[in-house]
Amino acid sequence: MDSKEPAQLRRALACPAWPHRRYRENLDIIATARYLHQKYEGKCAITISGQESGAVLAAYATLFEPEIAEAILRNPVLSHNNTNAPHY
Repeated sequence: MDSKEPAQLRRALACPAWPHRRYRENLDIIATARYLHQKYEGKCAITISGQESGAVLAAYATLFEPEIAEAILRNPVLSHNNTNAPHY
């Protein structure tokens, strides 16, 4: 992979499960983080949180968006095989 590609693309390609059913929810989280980063000119750290299946979305968004400084995960589902887990 060419090192001149955007960091988001390199990070997204690292996870084969990324572009599926919950893609839109992750994009909403990432878009909100970017908006806040731009609005406050990067002067505040962005922390997101999620509970159960939302914790999985928070974890993926944190992996793929460098503007998110921290994620608080409450009772995350432990497997994508869990019926409550996001199915990518």
